[in-house]
Amino acid sequence: MSLSATSQYFLPFLARERSAGQVASELGVDIGSVGYRVRRMIQLNLIRESRVEKRAGRAVRYYRSVADRVFAPLALTPIGNVRDLFALGRASSSSAIEVSLEKAWLEIARVQQWGTHLYRPTPHASPNRDFAPENLIDSPLDFWDVVLSPRTPPVWDQHTTLHLTRQEADQLQRELSLIVDRYSHRRGDEQVAPYVLGLAFAPSVEPMR
Repeated sequence: MSLSATSQYFLPFLARERSAGQVASELGVDIGSVGYRVRRMIQLNLIRESRVEKRAGRAVRYYRSVADRVFAPLALTPIGNVRDLFALGRASSSSAIEVSLEKAWLEIARVQQWGTHLYRPTPHASPNRDFAPENLIDSPLDFWDVVLSPRTPPVWDQHTTLHLTRQEADQLQRELSLIVDRYSHRRGDEQVAPYVLGLAFAPSVEPMR
């Protein structure tokens, strides 16, 4: 049983009681699949039977994790599953970011009459598709004048490749951490609103095109 397959069926039992039927309903799978994996996880000492609820007909058995916290060393984690783990963790926040970005950009775009620019930077380059003000090509600075204006929603969405020394990369990492920490604490009685923030920074494996 692979780690990813095990974790999908294990997590519903982590630090709480669940029956096989409840887990089958939660995961949208048949109860036979859950029953097989429950038996296997018991053999692996991942879960245990916590109680039996007697009722007319067949009793309902409940299970929960042996420990409320589980640590799996990296050596036991296939690299594909590490990617899956991060992807799963980003899924809900990425969806929230995409919805929030769309709303903010559309609000700016409707007021400033933005649209889609299609152009080829050079004869041999791939075509570009930009979502920006109509006058972007003639006055590039107008883009940031509009985006950074206090009259428009605070929004930032940029992907780029930075060419940095290791020292500069370490400094940027620390600065990003300090920025997030600075704004992560709610201050006094100020009027606050929720903002969704996503930051990604890592050595590039493949150059951006």
